[in-house]
Amino acid sequence: NDIQKVPGNPWFICTLYWAHYLTARAKVPEDLKNPLQILEWVAEHALPSGVLAEQVNPHTGEPLSVSPLTWSHAAFVSAVIDYLEKQHALGHAAESLKPVEA
Repeated sequence: NDIQKVPGNPWFICTLYWAHYLTARAKVPEDLKNPLQILEWVAEHALPSGVLAEQVNPHTGEPLSVSPLTWSHAAFVSAVIDYLEKQHALGHAAESLKPVEA
């Protein structure tokens, strides 16, 4: 009954907005490490089919709510494009996005 103890559920779209922000602020290739980690986290939390839910359980990482959710997928694609464009703009073949094994 104590709302202060409720952790809230990570939403893919909100997490990916953070990746957009970090990517936009990147000034040197090293700054792209955090956005890449976010993109990898999202990919790791997709269902085996690649489908993204709306949010994930903060304790188990299991998908919650609606699946598939178009805006989660659109946010992921957009964040990947931003990341790759910034990587190119910084003239660095930084760590490439790695495929996630199913």
